[in-house]
Amino acid sequence: MILLDTEKAAKLFAKYDVPISGYIVNRVIPKEIALSEHAPNYLRNRYDMQQKYLAKIREAFGNEVQAEVPEMERDIAGLDMIARMAEAMYEGETL
Repeated sequence: MILLDTEKAAKLFAKYDVPISGYIVNRVIPKEIALSEHAPNYLRNRYDMQQKYLAKIREAFGNEVQAEVPEMERDIAGLDMIARMAEAMYEGETL
């Protein structure tokens, strides 16, 4: 559903000449966590399901995907978590 809504929004923005600089995919489960020996089955299953959706996202949006941000242990609130998210998004780039 999110993919369809995003595609609709992109078409609407294009219709009114609203520029889109790219897309950010968030809450991506890191492979090293999902496939660790201690990961519960539900997390492994969720990771497998997410891989299918990530493939669809890459197919639909290609190089317009600017970043994939990993699932964090808590909501992104406060400067420390915003800094961690920015670091994950830009992986060492100077802002």
